[in-house]
Amino acid sequence: MDTNLEEKFVRTFFEKRIRDRIIYELKNAKKRKDGIGRFCHNTDNLIKQSYILQTSNKWTIDDLISIIQKISISNKCYIIAFDEDIDGKVMSLVDGIQECFYRGMATINIIDEKTAIIKAEQCFGASQKYILHIK
Repeated sequence: MDTNLEEKFVRTFFEKRIRDRIIYELKNAKKRKDGIGRFCHNTDNLIKQSYILQTSNKWTIDDLISIIQKISISNKCYIIAFDEDIDGKVMSLVDGIQECFYRGMATINIIDEKTAIIKAEQCFGASQKYILHIK
């Protein structure tokens, strides 16, 4: 796990009232899934609304890739995921988005210090996806 990158992400995009708790949970092996699980149903209450560039549950993989490529020059991403097989991995941007897109639980793709994608848990229909970006 890249705990420094994860902490910077949380301190950048999250509401102040919840930051320390999320950072603690992500760093603690026993609590990590609790921290990631908060994204399943509470994303709107965790993130700074002013950094939501776009949100939708109708995007395709190609839509997401296209949007990200217009706002970031990064060709890789770091993944925070409920699923241990991809949690903490660095992948190419395309592979990372594809890998996370159809998973049922919450995932986060940190693209660069100004850009991230949060995919909430899939409950009914397609999951809600958030593109966070600092201009």
